[in-house]
Amino acid sequence: MRLTFLFLFIPLIASGQLRNIEPMPVFVNFDKTLHIVFPSEIKYFDNGSDNIAAAPADNVPNVLRIKAQEEDFAGVTNVSVVCADGLFYSYAVSYIAEPEITAINALKPAPVLNPDDVILPYKLQVSNKRTHLIFPTKVIYIDLGSPSISVEKVTTATNIIKVFIPDSIPVPFPETNLTAITEDNKLYTFNVSYSETPESYNILVGAETEAQKPGNALAIFDNNKLNDTDLKSLGERCIESSRKIYHLGIAQNSMNFTIDNIFIRENLIFFVLSIENKSNISYDIDFTKFMVKDKKRLKKTAVQETELIPVHTHNYKSVIEGKQSNRFVFVFEKFTIPDKKILTGEMYEKNGGRHMKITIENSDIINSKTLN
Repeated sequence: MRLTFLFLFIPLIASGQLRNIEPMPVFVNFDKTLHIVFPSEIKYFDNGSDNIAAAPADNVPNVLRIKAQEEDFAGVTNVSVVCADGLFYSYAVSYIAEPEITAINALKPAPVLNPDDVILPYKLQVSNKRTHLIFPTKVIYIDLGSPSISVEKVTTATNIIKVFIPDSIPVPFPETNLTAITEDNKLYTFNVSYSETPESYNILVGAETEAQKPGNALAIFDNNKLNDTDLKSLGERCIESSRKIYHLGIAQNSMNFTIDNIFIRENLIFFVLSIENKSNISYDIDFTKFMVKDKKRLKKTAVQETELIPVHTHNYKSVIEGKQSNRFVFVFEKFTIPDKKILTGEMYEKNGGRHMKITIENSDIINSKTLN
């Protein structure tokens, strides 16, 4: 008599083997950017919702920037990060009207913030005049919390930037922040507010070193770069050049916004732009900016955006009267657009709805002409 045995394979129930990773609470704002500095390169990150945008900082792969995409969003979302050392970081992100902390040193994963890990901000007052910030070493990254302030790099001195308020911005404005990272991987953050008479227009940043003591040389020169006189001369030649590009532009609401030419000269790219107002209503420019963005937005992820900071502008006017036009130049340090990214040139009308955007592909940059 044969006996047949039936074996049932039942999976073992693993009880008590799940453990929650407690996230660290952090707070974000619409007018300020939060930066988190990790001890090693970011290998993976994830946004919990499209209420926020999170992405590694350009040129600084161990720094994550987080910004609210929606003003005063409700509830809590999350950000997860994995670094090259294998450590996993988790953050519970909420909106706050006036964040006290905008920069953190994340030395190790933790559910609470160690006060020693907070990077304290400097207070910076700015006006419509240029304020020079002089850093100990070359500046490799700049982030603006909002369009209320603008920054220009000093082309010949790699450690100096100029901060100011565009003429079109109403003052006072909500306090914003400016973040800069230098080539020695040090992060500096500033809470920026308006003052008609700032305390200073020339500021040394960071701990005093021998190089920064009064009477010693402060600027770090790049002798391969064009100076301001050269840029003004080349900018005028760009204005006088005949239009060669006809596929980059937008026409709407009786306004034409075009990119007429793109030139390359040594380590700089010159964008020649035109704005034409065909209506009888003046066009007051709130701001014009160039942004590198994701080409496609994946479901449940925020759009990752990086603003390009010009080193020089030429013939830029903040008001285009009715039936008038203006041709101007934006100059940037040489760049190309990464795969799956696009460049947009955007112009916003102050207190109006005539906003315009031009999309630029990497091929447009690669095919730029030499400016002799």
